[in-house]
Amino acid sequence: PERIVLRGTLAELGLPSLLTMFEQERKSGQLSLTHEQLVAWIDFDGGKIVRARSSELDADSRTVMMRLLDWQAGYFELSAGGATIAKPDLDASVTHLLLEHARLRDEAPGRQR
Repeated sequence: PERIVLRGTLAELGLPSLLTMFEQERKSGQLSLTHEQLVAWIDFDGGKIVRARSSELDADSRTVMMRLLDWQAGYFELSAGGATIAKPDLDASVTHLLLEHARLRDEAPGRQR
């Protein structure tokens, strides 16, 4: 059975910090995020992100993660346990995703340099 092991606000503990911590601690479970009326789920297995889904976006896990990393406010809950994903939808380290997100934001149109 699933159980909530951690909960808080993204304003207090940002998503990049959470993801890095879960990777270092090799956590498995599901991180649920809420922001206004939006909900998202990030599935972890041994510290790796294996799938990300969102009520906002019907897209692949990488695209969903890039959008979620923009969230500065909202709430999170980590549930330990849960179903194992047979075929991971994402094969990148948290560090790689964070660097890719930073690069995309830096290259975004209208960004001051």
